[in-house]
Amino acid sequence: MSMSKDTIYCLDTNFFIDLKRFYFFGVFKTLKANLENLAQTGRIVIHKTVLDEIKRQDDDVSKWVKTTIKMVEDIDDDQKEILPDIIAENTNWTKGEKTPADPFIIALAEVKHYTVVNREKVAPYNKGANSRIPAVCEKRGVLCICVEDFFKAEGWSF
Repeated sequence: MSMSKDTIYCLDTNFFIDLKRFYFFGVFKTLKANLENLAQTGRIVIHKTVLDEIKRQDDDVSKWVKTTIKMVEDIDDDQKEILPDIIAENTNWTKGEKTPADPFIIALAEVKHYTVVNREKVAPYNKGANSRIPAVCEKRGVLCICVEDFFKAEGWSF
């Protein structure tokens, strides 16, 4: 998989969870440098709801995100317009006291033509059930790739 060097990636919270669990910066030093380069050139974006989820943690990755990822986008009018349809794709997203970042990530990527990076595997689309981000993205025409494909697209090896 090859992506344009203009591709902007919209990272899901689980990307950062995986960084903490599997891709330790102390071991994968080039990964940290590569991510910082993408962040500095504006090719990594997170939605404000992702940052809010990350802020709940107090660990090295959380601290790194707060100081490194400068492109944090909040919901705009275009996203507000499509968000109800996206939320309707998965009733589980609205159970509980708050809506998770998932529909906001999809809305941001759809409106801005970003590529979503997410750890979830594509599962068959099933409206109202636990529709994963890749299935909803696919249905809505939003490119969504897994973490490993993100690394490959950027030509990274560790």
